[in-house]
Amino acid sequence: MAANSIEERKLEVELRRIEADSEIRRAEPDERRAQRESEADLKRSEINAAVGRGLRSTTAQATVAAAALALVSGIVGGVIQAWFTRDVEASKSAALLEIENLKARASIDLEQQRLASTERLERAKFETSLIFKATESPTREEQIRNLKFYLKAGFLSDPEKKIEHMDEDDYPSSPSPVALYSPPAGQTTVGRLLEVFGRPAKNITSTCSPIDNEVLKAQLVTSDVGALKVTMLAPAISSLKEIWSEINAKEPELLKDIQSFATVCVRYVRQSTERLSPRSFGTAIDLAFRTGQRPEPQLPRLAKLAQYFERSGWIWGGRWLPLRDDFHFEVGRELLEKWLSSGELTKK
Repeated sequence: MAANSIEERKLEVELRRIEADSEIRRAEPDERRAQRESEADLKRSEINAAVGRGLRSTTAQATVAAAALALVSGIVGGVIQAWFTRDVEASKSAALLEIENLKARASIDLEQQRLASTERLERAKFETSLIFKATESPTREEQIRNLKFYLKAGFLSDPEKKIEHMDEDDYPSSPSPVALYSPPAGQTTVGRLLEVFGRPAKNITSTCSPIDNEVLKAQLVTSDVGALKVTMLAPAISSLKEIWSEINAKEPELLKDIQSFATVCVRYVRQSTERLSPRSFGTAIDLAFRTGQRPEPQLPRLAKLAQYFERSGWIWGGRWLPLRDDFHFEVGRELLEKWLSSGELTKK
């Protein structure tokens, strides 16, 4: 009986031990888990503490970084502004330089054109004098021979070979030197015109201005002379109409394409501040032919025209040597005195 009780007691103790071991084994994972969680909490605390310190450090650094960024931005902005300003100034300088270059080139081109025009004009004058000289020869044969010589020698320009292929009958000619250089009347001096009429205008320069002398102005007439409209002294207009009538009766083709320049032009002659032009008194006219060519082809026709004017008491500027004025025709001295004597003109 007692033995059974002991055995039962042993079994009970063993059972409790087993149950205790089971509890211990069941409790062990919980402890370890708790330990791991405790360790994790500790790590999180350390991490949070480290993060806190990092945030505080970043804020301080941000202030420094902002200042550094502002400084860098200012430097970069200054560099960009300086670069842009430099480019703008460089562009302005380049534009100004280009403008000056254009001005210089334009000035050079203009000067070259002026020199070329002057050269062409001087060449035309030279060739004109040669043609005029050739036509002064006493015979037709000599005139043609002289013209051909000037042409072959290269003194006359003929780039299109028009003169070379021209029929000899079409070559220009002029009256004999005796008839050409024997005017029927002398030239009226400007001094005599001033004595008769006085100054044609109060203010006189080298450019054309109208007559404001009332005595002279009252004797001017504007009228049609053939196809021309002319303003001159009244008796000069009448004389022009008589000359036109004679030419129309004998050589009407001579007046083809004829044109006149201003007949009244109060001014000083070129390169003078004292000597008045005869056109200042309405006693002269400039005539030319609308040929579209250089001046020299006009000379033979002007020389023929001069014969009619000279027979009527006018003077031709083509006789003024060495400074000829082939287009100029003016009232001669004897003709003027005749009009004064007859009362056709009134003195001041």
